[in-house]
Amino acid sequence: MAKGKGSKAPNGSGSVWQRPDGRYSAALTVPYHDPETGRTKKRRLTTTKRYWEEAHRWLMQMQSDLLGGTVATQDAKGATVGEYLQDWLRAVVEPSVSRNTYAKREYAVRVHAIPAFGHIRLTDLEPRGAGVVFAPDPT
Repeated sequence: MAKGKGSKAPNGSGSVWQRPDGRYSAALTVPYHDPETGRTKKRRLTTTKRYWEEAHRWLMQMQSDLLGGTVATQDAKGATVGEYLQDWLRAVVEPSVSRNTYAKREYAVRVHAIPAFGHIRLTDLEPRGAGVVFAPDPT
């Protein structure tokens, strides 16, 4: 981006800068859900590359992944869909809905979603996998 008046990047778009050792760092702040508090928090993802182009390419990829919903924070990298759904039920659904609604959602997750997707790591989850599970039976 050109330097000068009016060249400030929008908030949340990330940064690339040269370090004192000559390498380049890139950083992007991403939102994530904290299951303990039930609130959305922010985490800063960073990388260091040898060239500005590599750091910028990483930043553009992270922004693209963030918009596509595929950025996983360090805490979530090893988590499975089943673990995520159980945390979601406990931290998000249970405090915000009635007992009957919670029971219905818990049943749907326990009986349908976890057996179908529970073993998949969040980082390996792809949209086309859902089509296979939810496609009508050809017989």
